[in-house]
Amino acid sequence: SGLWNFTGGATFGLTASTQAGVILVSSGSLVVQSTSATAAHFILRVNNNAGTELLRVRQDGRVGIGTASPASKLHCSTCAIIVDGVTSVEAPGIFVRGTDDNVGIRLDNISTGGKKWEILSLGATSGYGTGNLGFIDPDVGAKMVITNGGFVGIGTTVPATKLHMSSGTLTVDGNTVLKINNEENTNIDEKL
Repeated sequence: SGLWNFTGGATFGLTASTQAGVILVSSGSLVVQSTSATAAHFILRVNNNAGTELLRVRQDGRVGIGTASPASKLHCSTCAIIVDGVTSVEAPGIFVRGTDDNVGIRLDNISTGGKKWEILSLGATSGYGTGNLGFIDPDVGAKMVITNGGFVGIGTTVPATKLHMSSGTLTVDGNTVLKINNEENTNIDEKL
């Protein structure tokens, strides 16, 4: 225990048989920097008071929260990510951007009976229409597509009308009124 006081240009060196690095102050920032070219040789860890690792930053840039083996740039194990706040620049949220043909999120329920689903912004070679939004079963293909023109396809990836269902049965339950307006503005109301 104790206090290390860093001032401009101060450096504290770390060396061991397989690890080497420095802690320094640079341009007003506290920097932890590896002096080894091997990714496995330098890891920044944050532990709780019991010595349990909470967060890890590896030299290859991968960050693990709740895991010592991050499989991607940010790997959060057994945790939830909460996005909160108000800003005049952008509303709070999770923004997924990319240059691949399909950009989106995958929901992967790995419990018994669980399933994978993907919600994707579709690109030119996706097979489901350029600029469309797809709800995809990765094992089978698209289950529903919303085109960039606002058409919804269920069972088809090329809906020809505002709502296009290919095969199957449409069921409407309850005390429901189906209202159909034709081109001559004649209403056809039918109680189901």
